[in-house]
Amino acid sequence: MSDLYFEHIVKRKTPTMLVVAKGVMLGITVAAFVMGVLAAPILLIAGVVLGIVDYFVFPRWDVEFEYLFVNGEMDVDKIMSKSKRKKMGSFELSRTELVAPYNSHDFDSYRNKQMKTLDFSSGIPDHKIYGMIVEGDQELLKVLFEPNEKILQAMKSMAPRKVII
Repeated sequence: MSDLYFEHIVKRKTPTMLVVAKGVMLGITVAAFVMGVLAAPILLIAGVVLGIVDYFVFPRWDVEFEYLFVNGEMDVDKIMSKSKRKKMGSFELSRTELVAPYNSHDFDSYRNKQMKTLDFSSGIPDHKIYGMIVEGDQELLKVLFEPNEKILQAMKSMAPRKVII
């Protein structure tokens, strides 16, 4: 028996606020380092410490999401700086109520319900974002993601009444 296996990677757009914060942090680091070299050695130490903090914080802002669909189960991993991977969730298609484009009318009955939202999309408004309503451990979850056509077709073939393309 062959397994259904599809994967897709989506790069998240870095929010404008993080780009501004990165510029400000770099500016403060360079200013502290230059002032430390020219005037006060204590600022040189502060510049080095801020440089180390920048080195460890900035890579966490480069995020990609990997969707892995295997035999009716969708796993979502967060990849930071193309090196560190963190499992964000695993969602079974059998526990799913609906998979549809997020801005479609099929989602209207779920828009006003209070539920936890997990956003695994790129954050780019032009992209087609899909929503998945899935039963969590104690509540319904709204999962936002951007699957490719292969993943959508595999989901549709496994649960034709739940998946709307």
